[in-house]
Amino acid sequence: MVRRLLPLPVILVVSGLPAEPAPEPARFIRGDVNGDGIVSQADVFSMIRFFQSRRLPPCADAADIDDSGTIGIPDLINIVAFLYWRGQPPAPPSRTAAVDPTPDDLGCQPLE
Repeated sequence: MVRRLLPLPVILVVSGLPAEPAPEPARFIRGDVNGDGIVSQADVFSMIRFFQSRRLPPCADAADIDDSGTIGIPDLINIVAFLYWRGQPPAPPSRTAAVDPTPDDLGCQPLE
């Protein structure tokens, strides 16, 4: 097998291409686990489904109610307390859709 190398000018032109722009961060409402635009009892059921199946919701950041960077039982307790016992609201963004103010490993597909 004979290898052919590209001439040097071609390599320079190819390496000078601009990189693709980074995707815009997804906007979401924390607590809106099912993605319907409101925080409600349906989101509690979506959280319970997550714990039963261990399949992340489309926007895992929305299920991280306390913005700890993980989804756990405290998040379920916090959303129930917020909805039924006048507990603290979810961490920002919780009133309107916005990007996550804190970096973490959880992802979020954009709202459509």
